[in-house]
Amino acid sequence: MSRRIAAIDRLRGLVIVLMALDHCRDFFQPAGIGPENLDTTFGLFFFTRWVTHFCAPVFVLLAGAGARLYSDKVDDPGETARWLLTRGLWLMFLEVTWITGAWFFGWPAIHLGVVWGIGGAMLLLAGCVTLPGRVVGIVGATLTVLLAAVAVPGDWALGFLFQPGYFPDVVFGRGISNVYVVIPWFAVMAMGWGLAPLLADPERRGRLLGWGAAAFLGFVVLRALNGFGDPRPWAPHPRGAWVTMFDFLNASKYPPSLDYLLMTLGPALAFLPTLSRWRGIVGTALQTFGQVPLFFYLLHLPGYHLAGVLHAQVRFEESTIPGSEPLSLGLIWGVWIVGLLALYPLCVWWRGVKRRRPYWWVAYL
Repeated sequence: MSRRIAAIDRLRGLVIVLMALDHCRDFFQPAGIGPENLDTTFGLFFFTRWVTHFCAPVFVLLAGAGARLYSDKVDDPGETARWLLTRGLWLMFLEVTWITGAWFFGWPAIHLGVVWGIGGAMLLLAGCVTLPGRVVGIVGATLTVLLAAVAVPGDWALGFLFQPGYFPDVVFGRGISNVYVVIPWFAVMAMGWGLAPLLADPERRGRLLGWGAAAFLGFVVLRALNGFGDPRPWAPHPRGAWVTMFDFLNASKYPPSLDYLLMTLGPALAFLPTLSRWRGIVGTALQTFGQVPLFFYLLHLPGYHLAGVLHAQVRFEESTIPGSEPLSLGLIWGVWIVGLLALYPLCVWWRGVKRRRPYWWVAYL
């Protein structure tokens, strides 16, 4: 297809806006507290984190769908494979340079985050471009189920591709923090490749409501059974039913479990037909963000981090908010919104640059 799909751009924009909320929370919450600590968390704090769980799986799924649509447009498997390889290597390079630096304002360790996982998944997807699209999607779904059934040890070389971990003193005395491991996220990207025709076709997109509802129901059933589907069981919590529900919803993200993917991808797919009908300011803004996701990502991370450091320096003369200070969700949400308002005109400008100057290097940002 030669034109962009508005609904896909809006969904991508929605999840990167939520991603910005999660990263803003990282930089503006007091040190030592966390929304998933069931002994101390509360409703709004937990859901401020939980709603951002949709970001990574949806974005990776849409990356796979976007690659498939690009492949259909160029109609050249070799060109598609080259695009995936170069794009994947570029993303992995950005992760260990600019993005790690933006997270830490230095390089105390090499952080292999979501952009690394996407880049690595693209490298693997490049080897699948000659297969029928449905087969690639089935491979992704089957691999996801197999990873739920078989735990791959993380203490050997191949485990680097399957299990998160920290490897000390690897690069010039610095460790590597392997967070978004490649194989499970490749499975999600492969499913996106297989689903691309359904996501892109307005006539068939209505089926996603039923598919998404079925996926979320599958999450509820598997999670209730408290066995297959997630390596971390939930349990009744002494603080009451609400906190028990938080534990129920707190499926494993690192690596993404089957429960986690059903919980997030199901509602996202079901919501896509609704996004097709969104118009007005919100729909336009989400569509704009979704058209320049990497540009947004590379700017928002150092921006929110710098804002957090300046806030902590001015108020507390420290680089982070001390753990003795109370949590302010109003501060987190307020800075998040201000950051989005500041980034929006830059994203509009860069979208225009991409349209007016379609140089090869512009496509990589």
